[in-house]
This record gives sequence, structure tokens and C-alpha cells, in this order.
Amino acid sequence: RASTGRLGSATSAWTRKRRRAKEYSCALCSICAQSFSLEASGAGPNANNAVARALPAGGRYGRGLYFTRASSKANDYSVKVGEGAGKTRVVFLCEVAEGLSVEVSDQSIEDDEINMLIRARGQGGQYDSVVAEGGGDGPLNYHEVVVYDKDAVLPKYLIVYTLAE
Repeated sequence: RASTGRLGSATSAWTRKRRRAKEYSCALCSICAQSFSLEASGAGPNANNAVARALPAGGRYGRGLYFTRASSKANDYSVKVGEGAGKTRVVFLCEVAEGLSVEVSDQSIEDDEINMLIRARGQGGQYDSVVAEGGGDGPLNYHEVVVYDKDAVLPKYLIVYTLAE
């Protein structure tokens, strides 16, 4: 005889939340319901700041899915949740299949060059991702990985945290 117990309740609640998430348009709900979207690339919480406006459409390395090892960088792009959307944040911890990567040190790359480098863009590129090393004397503060195929990303954990006052 099978028992649903707590796991059944949690699974049922998750299913209800996924069903409800399809009705909402927030980024978090969309990712939970349908995974990451290349179409939404460049539409994050910092999309309208001065630095973003100076970069190519979709981000430093074109329209792609951006990931970092640095929690402070992830926090800058986290989703604010809850009433007042103040200190409570949400980020995903993901496994990212980089495939064959091109390493860059430039602050950004024009979309035409990305099209020539990246296989998923369909213009004969040989690479699957861009890896930008940050820190040191270079133009980037943090390491970034950009993939151009949503199937290269596996969200593993949803982390909810509150910033200290």
C-alpha cells in the first residue's frame, strides 16, 4: 500500500504551483513553468541601467543565457519576491553544459561576431558557449558563462534568501 505522506503533499503543491505559474508572466514563474528562455534574454532586472544600455542587445555576449560562479554577481540579477519586494531574493543554482567554449577577455562582443562563433546561431560557428574570465586587470569583475541553447541548462535548486539589514 502506497502512502503519500509529506512527499505526496509537497509534490501536489509543486504541481499546483507549476499550473498557476503558467498564468503569470513574472520571470521566476516562467522559468519554473517552462525553463529558461532565449527570447527573454536581456530583459532582466538590470536591463535598463546605463551599463546595459551601452552593451549589445541581449547582453555583453549577445542574446544568451548568462551564468556565474560568483554569488554576489548572481545577487545583482536575482528576482525580488514577496510583499514590497525588498530584501527577499531568489536565484537558481544550475548545472550548465558548456560544450566547446570560446574564452574571451573582451568586455563585450558584437552580435555579428557571436553569430560567427556560436554553433546554435546557425552560421557555421564551432563553439557552444562563451566563457569570460573576470577579475585581475581585465574589464570584467566576475567569471561568466553564456550558453545559447536552453537545453544546455539544468536548474537544480531554487534558493530563497533574505539580505541582511
